[in-house]
Amino acid sequence: MAAGWSASFEAFMGRFAARFPRVESRRQMRSYVRGLLSETERKNGWTLA
Repeated sequence: MAAGWSASFEAFMGRFAARFPRVESRRQMRSYVRGLLSETERKNGWTLA
């Protein structure tokens, strides 16, 4: 992810933080969304995990 997107990404993720009260769930959600936004050619549960 480009360095310029970092602040925007964190602001976007902050909008959903209340939906994931546990820290572990928030981290997993953040990782999953980063995976979806990545330039990985094939995106499925195995490559995003």
